[in-house]
Amino acid sequence: PLRSHVWMSGGNPLEPLLATYRTVQGQISKLQQGQSKATTLICENELVLKELELLEEDSQVFKLIGPVLVKQELVEVKSNVSKRIEYIKSDIGRLDGQLKTKNKEHEEIREQITKLQKANSPSWEWYTPKVVAAASQRLGVVGWGHAQAGRVKVDTPMGGEGPQAVARLGWRDGRGAK
Repeated sequence: PLRSHVWMSGGNPLEPLLATYRTVQGQISKLQQGQSKATTLICENELVLKELELLEEDSQVFKLIGPVLVKQELVEVKSNVSKRIEYIKSDIGRLDGQLKTKNKEHEEIREQITKLQKANSPSWEWYTPKVVAAASQRLGVVGWGHAQAGRVKVDTPMGGEGPQAVARLGWRDGRGAK
């Protein structure tokens, strides 16, 4: 079936889907950045924990709070760093879940866009440009078909009369059929 390129609604139905697609892409990118930052924090905190494991029990440990160094107990610091690692890992798990959901949504939107593009794409008929030019001239239609890669794009507002007009006029298509 031939389709006209004039949208009756006044706009392209792909635009809202494309806007949503881009928005979801941006959300996926932010989630991936968050995952990357969290992974970096885990690595840093694991390094700190390894360094703390090398210290003796009576070693002095200080934490920088603003411009002041505050003395802390080694056991307390190890516990805090371990808890921080657990918290960051749970945060990565949460981000993974959100990322999977957004990727699924992204794929669904992509499939909707593909279906809509296929449904609204012009019909391609296998008529040689010479046949279409002759039929166009005979029907008095200027610019009726456009040759491309050995195929002819029939996208006319004539209500789908392209191939029928060619057949009515007795012209043969590019495959030699009538």
